[in-house]
Amino acid sequence: MNFSAPGSDEMAEMYQLNGLFLRLIQQAAESGQTALGFPEELLGQLATLDQGQLQRIAAVPRCLFALSVARDQNSPLTPAPQTVWESARRSFAQAALYAAWTSVRRSSAVARALYGLQVEPLRRLRILGIADLVRQATDPHVVCCSFAAVPGVWHALIDSPSQPLPRALVLTLIAAGRGIPAAPTPTVAAVLAS
Repeated sequence: MNFSAPGSDEMAEMYQLNGLFLRLIQQAAESGQTALGFPEELLGQLATLDQGQLQRIAAVPRCLFALSVARDQNSPLTPAPQTVWESARRSFAQAALYAAWTSVRRSSAVARALYGLQVEPLRRLRILGIADLVRQATDPHVVCCSFAAVPGVWHALIDSPSQPLPRALVLTLIAAGRGIPAAPTPTVAAVLAS
Protein backbone atom coordinates (compact mmCIF):
# COMPACT_ATOMS: atom_id res chain seq x y z
CA MET A 1 0.00 0.00 0.00
CA ASN A 2 1.37 3.41 -0.93
CA PHE A 3 1.09 6.14 1.66
CA SER A 4 1.06 9.74 0.59
CA ALA A 5 1.26 12.46 3.19
CA PRO A 6 -1.82 14.59 3.77
CA GLY A 7 -2.09 17.40 1.25
CA SER A 8 -2.19 21.10 2.08
CA ASP A 9 -6.00 21.18 1.70
CA GLU A 10 -6.40 18.34 4.21
CA MET A 11 -4.02 19.99 6.65
CA ALA A 12 -5.79 23.36 6.30
CA GLU A 13 -9.14 21.67 6.97
CA MET A 14 -7.74 19.98 10.08
CA TYR A 15 -6.29 23.26 11.36
CA GLN A 16 -9.70 24.89 10.92
CA LEU A 17 -11.39 22.05 12.80
CA ASN A 18 -8.82 22.37 15.58
CA GLY A 19 -9.54 26.09 15.82
CA LEU A 20 -13.29 25.44 15.97
CA PHE A 21 -12.73 22.81 18.65
CA LEU A 22 -10.70 25.21 20.78
CA ARG A 23 -13.46 27.80 20.44
CA LEU A 24 -16.00 25.14 21.44
CA ILE A 25 -13.98 24.45 24.60
CA GLN A 26 -13.93 28.18 25.33
CA GLN A 27 -17.72 28.28 24.86
CA ALA A 28 -18.07 25.35 27.26
CA ALA A 29 -16.09 27.21 29.90
CA GLU A 30 -18.09 30.41 29.35
CA SER A 31 -21.45 28.63 29.63
CA GLY A 32 -20.53 26.32 32.51
CA GLN A 33 -20.75 23.15 30.42
CA THR A 34 -18.48 20.15 30.63
CA ALA A 35 -15.43 20.80 28.50
CA LEU A 36 -15.42 17.50 26.57
CA GLY A 37 -12.51 16.11 28.59
CA PHE A 38 -10.31 19.20 28.35
CA PRO A 39 -8.19 19.56 31.53
CA GLU A 40 -10.34 21.64 33.87
CA GLU A 41 -7.31 23.25 35.51
CA LEU A 42 -6.44 24.86 32.16
CA LEU A 43 -9.89 26.20 31.22
CA GLY A 44 -9.20 29.63 32.71
CA GLN A 45 -5.89 29.91 30.88
CA LEU A 46 -7.44 28.78 27.59
CA ALA A 47 -10.20 31.37 27.98
CA THR A 48 -7.61 34.17 28.07
CA LEU A 49 -5.85 33.20 24.83
CA ASP A 50 -6.28 35.53 21.88
CA GLN A 51 -7.01 34.45 18.31
CA GLY A 52 -3.31 34.31 17.34
CA GLN A 53 -2.48 32.07 20.30
CA LEU A 54 -5.40 29.78 19.49
CA GLN A 55 -4.26 29.55 15.87
CA ARG A 56 -0.77 28.56 17.02
CA ILE A 57 -2.23 25.68 19.04
CA ALA A 58 -4.65 24.74 16.23
CA ALA A 59 -1.73 24.35 13.81
CA VAL A 60 -0.48 21.08 15.27
CA PRO A 61 -0.31 18.26 12.69
CA ARG A 62 -2.97 16.16 14.41
CA CYS A 63 -6.56 16.67 15.52
CA LEU A 64 -6.95 18.10 19.00
CA PHE A 65 -10.20 16.20 19.37
CA ALA A 66 -11.07 12.53 19.22
CA LEU A 67 -14.08 11.01 17.49
CA SER A 68 -16.01 8.03 18.78
CA VAL A 69 -18.05 6.25 16.12
CA ALA A 70 -20.88 4.21 17.66
CA ARG A 71 -21.50 0.64 16.62
CA ASP A 72 -25.30 1.05 16.51
CA GLN A 73 -26.20 2.87 13.31
CA ASN A 74 -29.96 2.49 13.84
CA SER A 75 -30.40 4.60 16.96
CA PRO A 76 -33.09 7.28 16.62
CA LEU A 77 -32.23 10.94 16.26
CA THR A 78 -32.41 12.74 19.57
CA PRO A 79 -34.60 15.84 19.87
CA ALA A 80 -33.41 19.23 18.70
CA PRO A 81 -30.80 20.88 20.93
CA GLN A 82 -32.25 22.79 23.88
CA THR A 83 -29.26 25.09 24.46
CA VAL A 84 -26.90 27.20 22.42
CA TRP A 85 -24.03 25.05 23.73
CA GLU A 86 -25.64 21.79 22.57
CA SER A 87 -26.33 23.31 19.17
CA ALA A 88 -22.68 24.38 18.85
CA ARG A 89 -21.47 20.94 20.00
CA ARG A 90 -23.66 19.17 17.44
CA SER A 91 -22.61 21.50 14.64
CA PHE A 92 -18.96 20.88 15.40
CA ALA A 93 -19.54 17.10 15.67
CA GLN A 94 -21.23 17.08 12.26
CA ALA A 95 -18.39 19.04 10.66
CA ALA A 96 -15.71 16.85 12.27
CA LEU A 97 -17.47 13.59 11.38
CA TYR A 98 -17.99 14.72 7.80
CA ALA A 99 -14.34 15.74 7.44
CA ALA A 100 -13.14 12.41 8.86
CA TRP A 101 -15.68 10.51 6.72
CA THR A 102 -14.44 12.27 3.59
CA SER A 103 -10.82 11.65 4.57
CA VAL A 104 -11.29 7.93 5.24
CA ARG A 105 -12.99 7.48 1.89
CA ARG A 106 -9.91 8.96 0.20
CA SER A 107 -7.24 7.28 2.32
CA SER A 108 -7.46 5.24 5.51
CA ALA A 109 -3.80 5.94 6.25
CA VAL A 110 -4.28 9.71 6.05
CA ALA A 111 -7.45 9.50 8.17
CA ARG A 112 -5.52 7.52 10.79
CA ALA A 113 -2.68 10.03 10.77
CA LEU A 114 -4.87 13.14 10.99
CA TYR A 115 -7.79 11.94 13.09
CA GLY A 116 -6.10 9.25 15.18
CA LEU A 117 -8.79 6.73 14.31
CA GLN A 118 -8.06 3.06 14.80
CA VAL A 119 -9.02 0.29 12.35
CA GLU A 120 -12.52 -0.53 13.67
CA PRO A 121 -13.76 3.08 13.94
CA LEU A 122 -12.33 3.73 10.45
CA ARG A 123 -14.27 0.78 9.08
CA ARG A 124 -17.49 1.93 10.78
CA LEU A 125 -17.03 5.50 9.57
CA ARG A 126 -16.42 4.39 5.99
CA ILE A 127 -19.80 2.62 5.75
CA LEU A 128 -21.89 5.47 7.20
CA GLY A 129 -24.21 7.54 5.06
CA ILE A 130 -24.82 11.27 5.47
CA ALA A 131 -27.95 10.69 7.63
CA ASP A 132 -25.87 8.40 9.85
CA LEU A 133 -23.32 11.18 10.37
CA VAL A 134 -26.08 13.53 11.52
CA ARG A 135 -27.40 10.81 13.87
CA GLN A 136 -23.90 10.18 15.25
CA ALA A 137 -23.45 13.89 15.93
CA THR A 138 -26.41 13.88 18.33
CA ASP A 139 -24.48 11.60 20.70
CA PRO A 140 -22.96 13.85 23.39
CA HIS A 141 -19.90 11.58 23.57
CA VAL A 142 -19.01 11.50 19.86
CA VAL A 143 -16.38 14.25 20.30
CA CYS A 144 -13.95 14.62 23.16
CA CYS A 145 -10.60 16.19 23.84
CA SER A 146 -7.53 14.31 22.56
CA PHE A 147 -4.42 13.51 24.59
CA ALA A 148 -6.19 13.22 27.96
CA ALA A 149 -4.07 10.14 28.73
CA VAL A 150 -0.76 11.90 27.99
CA PRO A 151 0.24 14.04 30.99
CA GLY A 152 1.34 17.53 30.15
CA VAL A 153 0.34 17.74 26.48
CA TRP A 154 -2.22 20.49 26.98
CA HIS A 155 0.02 22.37 29.39
CA ALA A 156 2.79 22.31 26.78
CA LEU A 157 0.45 23.37 23.96
CA ILE A 158 -0.88 26.33 25.92
CA ASP A 159 2.44 27.37 27.44
CA SER A 160 4.68 26.93 24.39
CA PRO A 161 5.44 30.39 23.00
CA SER A 162 7.15 29.20 19.86
CA GLN A 163 5.72 28.88 16.40
CA PRO A 164 6.15 26.36 15.04
CA LEU A 165 5.74 24.15 18.08
CA PRO A 166 8.85 22.35 19.35
CA ARG A 167 9.66 19.22 17.36
CA ALA A 168 9.62 17.04 20.49
CA LEU A 169 6.07 18.15 21.26
CA VAL A 170 4.89 17.52 17.70
CA LEU A 171 6.39 14.01 17.74
CA THR A 172 4.74 13.35 21.10
CA LEU A 173 1.36 14.44 19.72
CA ILE A 174 1.69 12.22 16.65
CA ALA A 175 2.78 9.22 18.72
CA ALA A 176 0.02 9.77 21.28
CA GLY A 177 -2.56 9.98 18.51
CA ARG A 178 -1.49 6.57 17.30
CA GLY A 179 -1.57 5.04 20.78
CA ILE A 180 2.22 4.72 20.89
CA PRO A 181 3.96 5.58 24.14
CA ALA A 182 5.79 8.79 23.32
CA ALA A 183 8.73 8.33 25.63
CA PRO A 184 9.67 6.47 28.78
CA THR A 185 9.35 9.76 30.67
CA PRO A 186 6.01 10.35 32.42
CA THR A 187 5.24 13.81 31.08
CA VAL A 188 5.54 15.88 27.96
CA ALA A 189 7.48 18.47 29.95
CA ALA A 190 10.21 15.89 30.48
CA VAL A 191 10.28 15.18 26.73
CA LEU A 192 10.60 18.88 25.93
CA ALA A 193 13.33 19.40 28.53
CA SER A 194 15.53 16.75 26.96
